[in-house]
Amino acid sequence: DVVVSRGTRLEARHLMLLASVGVASVEVFAPVRIGLIASGDELVPAGDTCGPGQIYESNSTGIRALLSPYAATIKDYGIVADTEEAITAVFERASKENDLVISSGGVSVGDADLIKNVISNTGKISFWKVAIKPGKPFALGEINGATFCGLPGNPVSTYVTAQQLVLPLIRAMQGEKNADEHPFRLNATLTQAISRRPGRQEFLRATLTQSATGDWHITPLPRQSSGVMTSVAQANAYLIVAADTTQLE
Repeated sequence: DVVVSRGTRLEARHLMLLASVGVASVEVFAPVRIGLIASGDELVPAGDTCGPGQIYESNSTGIRALLSPYAATIKDYGIVADTEEAITAVFERASKENDLVISSGGVSVGDADLIKNVISNTGKISFWKVAIKPGKPFALGEINGATFCGLPGNPVSTYVTAQQLVLPLIRAMQGEKNADEHPFRLNATLTQAISRRPGRQEFLRATLTQSATGDWHITPLPRQSSGVMTSVAQANAYLIVAADTTQLE
């Protein structure tokens, strides 16, 4: 009989089962080599002193933590300045040393958002912008044979797109079956009405609670800006709103 099928992510339970039938080793996929790049002249590493107009770079910390369960080899290329020369140099190096390059910032429409142009000139952009909120400016492409994921600069947008778009890609690159399956979902009763503009599927940060009778209730947090990471830290669920929805009672 098949004990563990191809495409299974090996966890403690699988390793114990394999050992219990005398299997000492199995063939596995190689760890995905991932390069992290943060873009922006305004960024300062956490622990340094922030000057006027500067903010702490937090996206790489969050991405690295999200990747920790996936046994990937991660190399951090730090913060790159907003010049085409600097961006081109770091992407040339990172793309030749990794299977996947993940950047944050520099993929929107501002004057300093140069990453998309650099990738277009030296590789290719497969698509840019997705109909989700937060996270619209997400970009996917390729450079020197490495896959490129360009995440938005706002921290909540980075966090959501890394979870919803990048992690399934990494699972697929590692050979996992059903890599795009969604995590646990359930229906819950809203505790307050929601009014919104249609057009994008929205991931509202929310708190999910269960009553004494077993009923689930969900409450969206009040501050949903893509720059407010406290809403992510306080949430224990996403309230997923369909793109065409304007009102939920």
